[in-house]
Amino acid sequence: MDALTEAGRAELRRQARSLHEVIEGLPPQALDWRPGPDTNSLAILVTHAWGAAEAWTARAAGQEIPRDRDAEFTIETTKAGLDRLIDQGLERIEGILDAVEPDGYAEARPASAAGDRLTRASCLIRAIQHTQEHVGQALLTRQLWEQQSGRSA
Repeated sequence: MDALTEAGRAELRRQARSLHEVIEGLPPQALDWRPGPDTNSLAILVTHAWGAAEAWTARAAGQEIPRDRDAEFTIETTKAGLDRLIDQGLERIEGILDAVEPDGYAEARPASAAGDRLTRASCLIRAIQHTQEHVGQALLTRQLWEQQSGRSA
């Protein structure tokens, strides 16, 4: 396995730990709470971040996987459900990364319905960047929930 794939694997594992930590110790109502109109709950942020990570990682491996992106934004679930989603998603992502052929990283892949194209290496980088963006949003959402509910971190 090459250095980019290993670095990607390590970062996605770290992000999975961060997602577990952000939901740890919260009561069930915190997972579906939204800080305001047109914002997302922790359940949605975790579900969407991990769905996108899996899809972008698959593109990096030269694969496409089925994904219901719209459903990611309507989810209501439990902590156990989110923990399972993170763990099973990471397992699938690790399997996808095992299939990455480093010689193919320069190959362009479709990136959008509009016909945009990214290299497979860029797809792996996008998986990491996009996931980290939502990890940050989830951390902030938790902080906002703790403030409004009178709890401290």
